[in-house]
Amino acid sequence: MYTLLMVLGSLSLVVGSIVAAMLVGYALWLLFRFVGHPELSAIALLIATPLAVAASTSQFVRMTAFFAVVAAVPLWFVGREWRVRHN
Repeated sequence: MYTLLMVLGSLSLVVGSIVAAMLVGYALWLLFRFVGHPELSAIALLIATPLAVAASTSQFVRMTAFFAVVAAVPLWFVGREWRVRHN
């Protein structure tokens, strides 16, 4: 039973971190798209991530930061493409 609880806890940590990273990335995308520079959302994400990791000792925040950095790469390319299409 203890092993099952550990597995479920780990899975919920990973899935929750992925969802949180997606929500943060999407919120930054919407904010910077409103300004007209959605490609800057990736830079803002890369700046905010080390600050969040330094300010917290939570494993959830660290995993969310990892997934946010991974998501920043495609966010940059999609933002540049969006800006080219809309200018």
